[in-house]
Amino acid sequence: MAETRQAQLDRVNAAIAAIEDGTMQSFTFAGRAVTHINLDVLYRERARLEPLAEREARGGGMRVRSGVVYRG
Repeated sequence: MAETRQAQLDRVNAAIAAIEDGTMQSFTFAGRAVTHINLDVLYRERARLEPLAEREARGGGMRVRSGVVYRG
């Protein structure tokens, strides 16, 4: 089973916290090594995952109206 969006978000948040407080110098996410130098990558990933995790928690997904796919 694929990892949930919330689990991904939790890992990203843990990596951000660890890098910001100096306990971790790098983190591997989606096959990429992320360091404090490119912490902005983690911030962008968090911004991408937050709404997806919220939608997932509500049981959301894709729905079709009149043959048009809406995400939400």
